[in-house]
Amino acid sequence: MLIGIDYGAKRTGIAVSDESETLAFPHDVWETTKNLTEDVVVFARERGAAGIVVGESHDLSGNPNPIAKNIEKLVDGLKAELPIPVHSEP
Repeated sequence: MLIGIDYGAKRTGIAVSDESETLAFPHDVWETTKNLTEDVVVFARERGAAGIVVGESHDLSGNPNPIAKNIEKLVDGLKAELPIPVHSEP
């Protein structure tokens, strides 16, 4: 099972895949707090996730927008805390 994360300044969407890791389904929307990385780590461990996919954020020109730095911090934190692949996707 994979976890998908759609990071937002106020709220973050969480999705989970089916067992074949083919389809993703909305799971929940969490408030984006300073504990988001810890919350995702706990969720991933509880679910036995095989990997995490975090959506990147770009402006209309394709350049990273201001929220991209926060997403990068989240990805780095997840990589440091979990022994599973953590990917960023456009």
